[in-house]
Amino acid sequence: MNTWEKFKDKLSNPIFHYGVAICSFNASSPDQLSLLLGDSVHVREECDEWYFGSLANKPQISGIFPKSFVHLKPVIVDNNQITSITNEDSLANDLIGILREWAHHVEQFYKDDQKVKVNIVSKLMTDLIRHRHRLMCFSHTQEELIELKQTIVDLIDQGTRLLQLDLIIRDKNLNIANPSDTSTHDLLHSLLRIEKKSLHGVEKPRPHPDFQISGTQSMLVTLEKIDITISDNIELWCTLYDYSSDESGVELIPSETFVIRDREALRTQEHTVAFTDISRSRPMKSMTSMNTPSVKYLVLYVIRIGTMYINDNKDMSDTSSSNLKRTKNETNDLRRPYMVALINMSQQLDCHSRMKASSSEKELIVPFGFNMWDDRDTLVSIFQKTTKSNDMELLKKHRLKLQILTGGFRELKNDYPHLLHGDVCVCRKLDFPEVINADDLRNDIYVTVYGAEFAKSGNYEYTAELCDENENPIPGLLNVGVNSTTDLFHRSIVCIKTDKPKWNETFRIAIPFSISAEDMRQYHVRFLFKQRHSNDVKDKSEKPFALAFLPLIEKAGTVIQDGHRHLVVYKITQRKSDTNISSYINLQAVQISAPINLAKDSYNGSHRLSLDEASSRFYQPSDYFSPSYREHFLVKVKVVSTQLTQIPIILTLLTWTPKDSSIYLLELLEKFVDHLGGINVSGTGISEQRTISMMLPSDIIERATEVVKNLQNIFDKLFEILTSQENELKTREQEQFGIPIDLNKIHQTAFHALICILDLISMKQFESFRTVLDDYIKNKFSSTLTYNVLLHLINITLTKYVEHTKSDLNMTAYCVKMLKQLEYLFKLIVRSRVLYAKWKNNADQNQFDQLIKNVLRSFTRVLTFSDDHASAAQGLILRLYPSVVLELLTANVFNAVVLSELTAREFLAALPAKRLTPQKLRCLNDLAHGLLMQIPESRRIILKVIVTDVSMLCNHFITEKQNSDDFRLSIVNQQSSTFLIDQKDRDHLNLCSKIVGHIMNHLFIRKTSGDIAIVVEKLLRIFMQILLIIRVKERELAINFATGITAILRTMDDEHYIDFLRQMDDISLHDFFLDAFGLIKDLVTIPIFSNDWSEMLLLQNSIFVRAMNKFVSRLVEDLPHFNEQSVELWQLYFECIVQFIIQPCLQLELFTTNKRKRILSRYKDLRIEASNDFKTMWFCLYEQHKLYFIPNQIYGVLRVSLIPVQDIRTAMIRVLCDMIYVINKHNDNLLIFENEFVTVMDKFANEPLVDKNFKEYLINAIDDFCKAKKLAKNGSKLVDMIDNLLSRIIELRAALNDNETAALDLQMHCVRSLMEFYERLGHLPMYIKYIYQLYEMNRRLQNKIEAGHTLMLHAKLLDWDPDKILEEVHIKYTQIHQTVKTHDQLKKKLYRDIIQLFDEGDAWEKAIEVCKELQIQYEQSFEYDNLSSLFLNQSRLYVHIMDASKQRFEQEYFRIGCYGMGFHDFLQNHVFVYRSESGQRLSDVREKLQTIFPHSILLDPTINIEEYHRRSTSQYVQVQVVQPISDEKTRFGNRNIPEAILQYYRSNEVRRFTYTRLFVHDDDREATSDIAKYSAEKYEFSTALALPNTTRWVPAGPSTKTILTPLENAIHLLEKTNRELKILVEANEADRELNVTPLSGKTAGILDAAVMGGASVIEQAFLSNEYQTKHSDEYTRTLIDKVKQLLADQIPLLERALIIMRQKSKPEMLPHVDHLSSLLIHRQRSVEHHCGKQQVQGLRLSIFVPSSDLSSNTSVHSHRSNTDIQLRQSDLTRSRTSSTNSTNTIFKPTATSSPQKNPIELREELISLRPRRPPRTVPSLSSSVSSLAGASNDSPRSSTAEINISGQFVIASASQTLLSSESLNDESTDEILQSKSNNNTNKNSLSPSHQLVNKIRALTKSSEQLSNDIPPRPPPKPPKLLR
Repeated sequence: MNTWEKFKDKLSNPIFHYGVAICSFNASSPDQLSLLLGDSVHVREECDEWYFGSLANKPQISGIFPKSFVHLKPVIVDNNQITSITNEDSLANDLIGILREWAHHVEQFYKDDQKVKVNIVSKLMTDLIRHRHRLMCFSHTQEELIELKQTIVDLIDQGTRLLQLDLIIRDKNLNIANPSDTSTHDLLHSLLRIEKKSLHGVEKPRPHPDFQISGTQSMLVTLEKIDITISDNIELWCTLYDYSSDESGVELIPSETFVIRDREALRTQEHTVAFTDISRSRPMKSMTSMNTPSVKYLVLYVIRIGTMYINDNKDMSDTSSSNLKRTKNETNDLRRPYMVALINMSQQLDCHSRMKASSSEKELIVPFGFNMWDDRDTLVSIFQKTTKSNDMELLKKHRLKLQILTGGFRELKNDYPHLLHGDVCVCRKLDFPEVINADDLRNDIYVTVYGAEFAKSGNYEYTAELCDENENPIPGLLNVGVNSTTDLFHRSIVCIKTDKPKWNETFRIAIPFSISAEDMRQYHVRFLFKQRHSNDVKDKSEKPFALAFLPLIEKAGTVIQDGHRHLVVYKITQRKSDTNISSYINLQAVQISAPINLAKDSYNGSHRLSLDEASSRFYQPSDYFSPSYREHFLVKVKVVSTQLTQIPIILTLLTWTPKDSSIYLLELLEKFVDHLGGINVSGTGISEQRTISMMLPSDIIERATEVVKNLQNIFDKLFEILTSQENELKTREQEQFGIPIDLNKIHQTAFHALICILDLISMKQFESFRTVLDDYIKNKFSSTLTYNVLLHLINITLTKYVEHTKSDLNMTAYCVKMLKQLEYLFKLIVRSRVLYAKWKNNADQNQFDQLIKNVLRSFTRVLTFSDDHASAAQGLILRLYPSVVLELLTANVFNAVVLSELTAREFLAALPAKRLTPQKLRCLNDLAHGLLMQIPESRRIILKVIVTDVSMLCNHFITEKQNSDDFRLSIVNQQSSTFLIDQKDRDHLNLCSKIVGHIMNHLFIRKTSGDIAIVVEKLLRIFMQILLIIRVKERELAINFATGITAILRTMDDEHYIDFLRQMDDISLHDFFLDAFGLIKDLVTIPIFSNDWSEMLLLQNSIFVRAMNKFVSRLVEDLPHFNEQSVELWQLYFECIVQFIIQPCLQLELFTTNKRKRILSRYKDLRIEASNDFKTMWFCLYEQHKLYFIPNQIYGVLRVSLIPVQDIRTAMIRVLCDMIYVINKHNDNLLIFENEFVTVMDKFANEPLVDKNFKEYLINAIDDFCKAKKLAKNGSKLVDMIDNLLSRIIELRAALNDNETAALDLQMHCVRSLMEFYERLGHLPMYIKYIYQLYEMNRRLQNKIEAGHTLMLHAKLLDWDPDKILEEVHIKYTQIHQTVKTHDQLKKKLYRDIIQLFDEGDAWEKAIEVCKELQIQYEQSFEYDNLSSLFLNQSRLYVHIMDASKQRFEQEYFRIGCYGMGFHDFLQNHVFVYRSESGQRLSDVREKLQTIFPHSILLDPTINIEEYHRRSTSQYVQVQVVQPISDEKTRFGNRNIPEAILQYYRSNEVRRFTYTRLFVHDDDREATSDIAKYSAEKYEFSTALALPNTTRWVPAGPSTKTILTPLENAIHLLEKTNRELKILVEANEADRELNVTPLSGKTAGILDAAVMGGASVIEQAFLSNEYQTKHSDEYTRTLIDKVKQLLADQIPLLERALIIMRQKSKPEMLPHVDHLSSLLIHRQRSVEHHCGKQQVQGLRLSIFVPSSDLSSNTSVHSHRSNTDIQLRQSDLTRSRTSSTNSTNTIFKPTATSSPQKNPIELREELISLRPRRPPRTVPSLSSSVSSLAGASNDSPRSSTAEINISGQFVIASASQTLLSSESLNDESTDEILQSKSNNNTNKNSLSPSHQLVNKIRALTKSSEQLSNDIPPRPPPKPPKLLR
């Protein structure tokens, strides 16, 4: 095959095969398909060794792959979908999808760090995989397969509940059920059954029903090879003991024994034995005397057969010589105990341990070890030692295999036949199992020999033989082990040197069933006692010295009674012992009245009879045997026989024949009835009755056991008597003497005995025995004439009861007792009739029918009584009547139609009303569940009666509750949860729902239109009304009624809907629609069913959508009669269908793919059908009718339109467009629609379904509709409004999706945008709502100023009118007191809040403005109290402004640009100004932006934004510091304003900003100085809103760019330097305590610049002759003059600084001051040289004081003269001003310097004089920019990185100058650090100027820290990989 061939079916249609990857395959080329182990593939083509196909879960991914990597599976394909895999179990196929679905949840749990759930679900998945492997790979029996499947299903249900997935409904075969083929109530029961399963354990199935009751187990034990190193021969006995002990003693109950007598077989082979009928509880008889828990022990005896004593020092290798020597000298056939092993089996047999650790096919390995058996030990002492010892001390070198099996002997044979192969023996318990089955035939007598007591010590041994009446041994019947059936006798072990031997051995006598009790009358067990000797010669000469025997049959003919026996020990004379032992059969065998005390080891040693007493009770001794009065022998007898009985009366009854006297028969039956606890109904007046209730528990157990053992024989005999005729009972004597026979009395007494037996078996203690009775009736019962007699006797009994119901109490009790057994009596009747009909070919049918009718009518007569004494009988009849009906119809012996008529018209109508309601309901429930409802002919008759009774009861409940005060109160308060239902009504309603459930199940299987119509007419509305009452509080009951309603609606067809609705009048129809629509709305809004009941919810919804369509169709018919009531119904219908569509269980897009496909395949998308119904019904309304539902229904229509399904949106938006048309037609505008649309869409602001697709679809649809309907004017306006609104809503939700606190700024921006839109739209409620939403967000971020501005927006909406009442819109969102009722009051309150916010935000100037406005209102309203408080507050604000201790942080502003298409729409390529928080720096803003936009790329501020940045799909963010431009001139003019006032307006109430960027122009590249190279781009822009405002983010407008030459830039730097120096000087002059270090650093940076040469560089660059010659234009000369003036202005400032430094510096710092002073002199000379002397003031002589004079005396520094201080203070011409931490403060020129214009103003004036040159371009900066920028100091608050971004020069940094100055030694450095710490500690006591300079220095960074502030750029993305 060299070409690719497609797979095709028989019709040559292309198909695909299904395969699973059995190995992973990695593709090596693009045309190959990579596979992972376990991947499912669809194979479509093949070629040679290759397949072509695609992945099953990703069909779009296809390719070729090797055939050897895939295993194909035969599948069934329907519509190109795989429906099933043909050769695999359906459950195994389901597991594949389940495991894959769970894997996704495990992955999610792992991501969420839910380790506990990961472990639990992973373990469940592992168990499911293992069980699936077992299911696929192993062969199982039917029971094992069911158990395995049930285990898998339980695990699936457990995981489903844990993961909160949909519960999976399965059928009886454990396959996934099809809901369409399953009735509604069956679905409910399946879901409830799954819901009740535990989450923490898997309930194992129990294969057999008997085991479910009894808990019986079996144990298969396999003994591995056991090698015991001893020369003697050995035997191994294996027995299971039930051990228990209490204060009264120890009780050991053994099982049968398994014996291994071949030592070689024990050493070389494995042996298997099964122990059956192991019960977890003690037998009933034992439980009456011992209630302690029992322990199961497996006991292994090792019996040595050899010499008396074992020699441990023997050489075991030389066995031949040893045996030879032993043979000559010692006895070698003695049976001696050697070793014993006790193995505790209770843990393995425990039910829970078995379920977890083993299964029917799993073996457990149990190690064990032997203990030596001492001669002094007894079995009891061995058990006691074992229970007290530590099991770990024993060396366990042997092992056995153990299998725990379910059930007893019967289950072992039936369920595990493969385990019971030929050589496996079964050891049964020495009793009957808890359930005695009819086929479980046993005839065994077990004898346990405890021990004896002899007159003297010796080595005692006994031999037991079974002998006949001739005293001859019977071979083969007596055996010790179950595998030892050929023994002639049993020889015991030898107990040495004791007078009280204790053997504890049990042997069995297996009586053949062919031998009757009469044949066994002389059978007995003979015990011969013998002394044994170690000497062989002496031992052989020893003869038996005593004899005892045990008769097996009592004198009365019954088998020997169970219990202990003290046997008489007879001494054998020497003469008799020489011959055969005989002639003892007539001796007394058992001691008379010998007490038994098993608690003592003496075995009655302390209670032995005296010699005289014993001799008087025994027979006289014979010639050969003499009784030993001092010796006795103790045995225990247990009879386990289904043939032999221990009760004489039962034996007499079973042996009766018709030949016996009838008088004797009557007497016998009466005694038998009395034995069974019968009731005297003969009227003899016997007062004392012996009933079952009067018996002791032990008597009950014993009699029940004996009856059950002989059940078949007793029943056969009773039925023989019942069916016997009078001539059959006449004997010869009766015929001779003419004695009459009372046949009726005999029959009645036999019937009474039958009832007593049935009553005994029906007791709760013997519930398990009913299986025996059922088996007898089905398989063993054969009396064909019994039905006639039983029906006659039942009728007679009921007739007597009716006639003597009050007078004869015994008759009443007897009738009640008979009625209790009515079920089994009719089983016998029906079975007898069936046998008779087969025998006589259905003869006498009319007679049988008449008898049945008579009995049923007798039932009816009993029901007619209204007295309380008849309640018991009536209740029994009601309870058991359905079982009578079931028996009659199951066997088809009575006509179903006739029975239905009798039941409906007579039986159910007989009971008086309101009597025995619960019993009647249970009877109706059983009848509804029974066969009468399954047969259509009979159902038609009885259905109406049952439904009518249920309807009447429910109507009574509705009427009673609706008239109650509690119900009225709950309706008024609209709180259904407050209405409670009592337990009685709850039980009645529960039964009613069950009855309807059974009825609907039958109607689902076989629909009959008439029956469905009856149910609909009687129950549908009633069930709806009840559900409306109970739906909230009674969930379980509500579930049943909701299921009933769903089932009724499910069976209705179109005709049923039509007929049901037509039969109601208008009022009833209106009430019904209110109930129906209201109920459906409630059920879909708050579902009664759990969320994981997916199938039930979907089924209910599919039925509801059809029902709503049928109901509303009736409303359409009434449209011509449209009225207010119709409006109510239509409104409710529209609301109902909207809630139906939006309910969570129908949102298919949220489900997994598999679940969505499954729902669509079964139910389709119900939302589409419902939305189409909505659309259809809307357009059925007349146009004038639609106005009633507008705008109320806009919410519902829009909510449904949000669903992202094309058909749904099309239908609902079409309705929305029609609403627009109707509104526009009647109002000529769309304001109503717009307002409602805005309100509704605001409710959906957080809905993720409001997306771009919805917006575009809605806008296009409305736009097209408006154009088509010629609504262009209003329509276009509406479309624009919708577009703007939805855009802002989408933006807001996109911002709200980020829960980070840092994103709140963006969220507030979106809220403000939406708020402004509502303001423009004029929608006041939404505008105020978002005002307060923005206010709360500001309060959350502690944005006090912004919060105050936000409240001001609301205050502006209010008037100062004290009479204008507040509208609701102003009160809704404000938290105000009830006393605030007018505009004036609310506005004043808001103003007070605003003042407080501004005050807290340090915006005191803004607060004063509000105070002034509020002051006017207080004055006009004469509120002097408030006015005085306002004045006080206002004065406090003024004080704060001027108070130097009240420092305010001057806010910084940042320009933030968001570039790229990766942002949200409102951020794409937009620029914002951000007002920083207090203390927030550039690095903080960057970090914050990276938190908001984690995937963004930060751009350097020097980078120009290109087009590819704007169009990129990435996110680019550019951040830089901007300087606010204040309007001081406009605000203050040229007035001298204090710095404290100017400081606020420099950074507040601004809307213009500027920033600069450095670059090198081509013309300046050859400049020798760096400062002469760099030009600057100065950008200015403004914002629409002044800052601060309602948010910290404000959109920025376009920027205007200005180019600054290097000279202009130098002027800017000099102005800045002078301004900063002036601030520091004035601050130090104002505050003597201010730290001088910042001033010292600033001064050193100017005079002794270590980085760029300071001002000298400017002089060299711009004041040189070369530069002035080159730039000789007037503009440049003016700028040079400005530079000269600025340099000249520096000199006096530096002088004042040095004076302050000299006065404040420490002595060690004075040399540094001297050095700076000398530099200042040189500086002055240089300035005078360039600027002239007239511009430079002379220096003070104080700065030239030698430092040596000052340093020689340190006191000069600390104690200065008053003259110097006064001289220094006289130079301070300005008042003390407060300063802040701002870097952009602009001071007016000092008095010593003439005012000059700034460079920008000069450039504007002289622009025409400036020589023109080519336009400049901004080249990229060279590598030297970083070094130059590192020295910049544009803002003392900003870090070096921030200054680098702003791109401005700094002459020298104060900190850098101080740290790099050569004149500063280590001591001076330490002093500076010390001054820093002192400054920090005394911060609160420092002056504002001092604190300002301190903060400037603290915020200054060294140049080494520059690189640390710039985040590293992410590496470029790799190119895309192309296939």
